[in-house]
Amino acid sequence: MSCYQYFYGSDDLSRATCREPGTPKKGAGLDGQDIFPGAPTGTAIQTYRRLQVREFYYRDGRRSIIAVLGRGGRRGRSASTGDHYLYQGQEKAPGAQRATGTSAGQGGGHRTGGDTTGLKKIGEEISETLEYTPVSPVKRRTIRPKYAKADGDGVLIAPPPTRPIDKAIVEACLLAHILTAKYIDHLPFYRQIRMFKRDFGWEPAQSTMGDWMAGCCQLLEPLYNALKQKILASDYIQADESPIKVLDSDKKGSTHQGYQWVYHDPVQKLVLFNYRKGRGRNGPKELLAVYHGYLQCDGYTVYDKIGADPKITLAGCLVHARRKFHDAQDSDKKRAQTALALFRKIYLEERDVKEEAPDDFGKIKPLRDEKIRPLLAQIKKWIGTEQFKVLPKSLIGKAMAYFINQYPKLDAIFGDGRIELDNDLIENAIRPMAIGRKNYLFCGSHGAAQNAAMLYSFFGSCKMQDINPREWLDELLPGYQTKV
Repeated sequence: MSCYQYFYGSDDLSRATCREPGTPKKGAGLDGQDIFPGAPTGTAIQTYRRLQVREFYYRDGRRSIIAVLGRGGRRGRSASTGDHYLYQGQEKAPGAQRATGTSAGQGGGHRTGGDTTGLKKIGEEISETLEYTPVSPVKRRTIRPKYAKADGDGVLIAPPPTRPIDKAIVEACLLAHILTAKYIDHLPFYRQIRMFKRDFGWEPAQSTMGDWMAGCCQLLEPLYNALKQKILASDYIQADESPIKVLDSDKKGSTHQGYQWVYHDPVQKLVLFNYRKGRGRNGPKELLAVYHGYLQCDGYTVYDKIGADPKITLAGCLVHARRKFHDAQDSDKKRAQTALALFRKIYLEERDVKEEAPDDFGKIKPLRDEKIRPLLAQIKKWIGTEQFKVLPKSLIGKAMAYFINQYPKLDAIFGDGRIELDNDLIENAIRPMAIGRKNYLFCGSHGAAQNAAMLYSFFGSCKMQDINPREWLDELLPGYQTKV
């Protein structure tokens, strides 16, 4: 970066105009001088006393010239207050990465720097700032020559390059941007369209973007099925469900309450969203038909019916049990805080166990049996002495009853060192969808809800694996192609 600073003593700048490009010399009169290098000839100058010309070189070779005129004041004073930017222009300086021989001038009536011939370099000052280059769409033109065959039998032309969605103008990188913007950054299609129109003058139809999403999900369906099989092949998963509104085609203007059933493998760090029209047991029962192992869940009765299958062992969630006592503090503070103190000890011990044996599930199990399992039994024993002293329908009574009913599942946590104390990890996986549905409000159809489930599965797994979802999708899609 090169910065020039000039001060002029003349009070009369009214006659000054820009002429041929050049650089004014120190102390030169302004009449007939070029004040703004690169400015259009004939640009009028107002009456000011100080003039700064700043010249910046960017990494891509652009040179930006900014002229600053400061009103009044003594010579040598900083021109930062009350400055008026009268002209800013840019011109290409090919290959220019850094300008030498000049430096920022400071001091009245003098320009520092200049010719460095014979001078000894004693160091340099480096300043770093941040710029932002907005993302912008780029139109790609593919030109394919056509040749007439010598025998007149047809035309010879190369096949067009493949794209993820055949006959669509969208490339893989743009698809990746649009889908991550919606399902990671929670920007509905209509907001993205407004941004495209505002920044680039491009206004795609919302239905077109919906078709692009559907085509992309059609491409990725085999990968989604492979993800499903990989999670179900595990012998420990967590399960939860979350509502989502879907437009009902049978009832105009109304929405249907559907559910995203979520299955999480904490060991492999993978998550699967599966859309179902209801909250009944048919959906999870169908998906878990071939599963055998631990299923960690809350106290929803559907899971109890699924757990009747001898191949499935239910494990409980301590956070749900604790939450009941937290909610009961307003009605019975003393008893609720007694229980919460014991839960706190459990989680403090769990933290120590994880620090002592990180990812060593064989060591975690005996340490939990020694330090945490007795605390859980202590809560059960305390509830046994207090439960009949409170009203069954009070908040504290319901909290105690929930703990006792869930105790067999809570105790099953200690059967394997891989099992988490709670379902917090799966609730974290659901949170992006909970934020997203507040923005896009509903899905347009049941098929669109399943497409959303597919993308939440991929993006949620990327997050758990610490993978950039946009880059992952951008690299993946060019290898896929579908017909529309």
